[in-house]
Amino acid sequence: MGEDGRIATLLAPKPCLVVGNRRDWLQARKRFIGASDAAAIWGSSGWASPYSCWWSKVGPLEDQPSDIIQRVGHAMEPFIAELFTEATGVQIYDPGDFAVYINPEVHCMGCTPDRLTIDGHAIVELKTASFSSAEEWKTRVPISYQCQLQHSMICCGVEKAYIAVLINGTSFKWHEMDLYESFKRRHTAKCLSFWKEYVEPQTAPPTDYSKATSQALLAQWQDSRDRIVDLPDQMNGLGQRYEKLGRIGSAVERHKEEIKNRASRGSFRHGAPLRPLV
Repeated sequence: MGEDGRIATLLAPKPCLVVGNRRDWLQARKRFIGASDAAAIWGSSGWASPYSCWWSKVGPLEDQPSDIIQRVGHAMEPFIAELFTEATGVQIYDPGDFAVYINPEVHCMGCTPDRLTIDGHAIVELKTASFSSAEEWKTRVPISYQCQLQHSMICCGVEKAYIAVLINGTSFKWHEMDLYESFKRRHTAKCLSFWKEYVEPQTAPPTDYSKATSQALLAQWQDSRDRIVDLPDQMNGLGQRYEKLGRIGSAVERHKEEIKNRASRGSFRHGAPLRPLV
């Protein structure tokens, strides 16, 4: 970085906290809603839910090793950053893997951006996409990443963000996004209410159908799976509903197989009626 770059970097947002290792960074993240949590509290994340976000804050620290996709994504960041600067001419720098930026007005909001522009005007996120997720990236920024960008802009006090993505290792795209004041107001209020209503009192949010919630519940109650407990009154009837849905689900699968088999042997040409679903 040249002299102009060093001077410009002085204008960039300064982190509120810099820790020395991943475990301390994970511990710090339990004290705020991060950018990767932003879509989760709205129920718009493909990998997290309001319940799993809550459990990540109030439960014990779980330092799960990064999977291969996450490791590849992190390893590719310098190359994607190089492609971004080549395409845009925008000079950027790395604030570090463990730098935390906290919203000065709402302290339960924080982020660790991938990069910042050296003029201090924008954040930059660097992503990889492959398989099914790649198709959406070809036309637009997925909603979960839009939430992430907006959240990071709020925390860093900037009004512009860039996101650059390497798709299937063969094509590169970048997008520019402005801070939306209406979303800023609603999202800040959402983060604050989530923190005050659920995290601070350690009161669980409602559960949903997501895999993330199932995994969080399993982690929460893994030491009590062999115990028998009395369910509260508001859960009366859930067992019967579960069993009924199981019967309906089995009937649906049988019905689908019947249709497929009869279609294969041409039964529909003879007008044979289908059996009732249930």
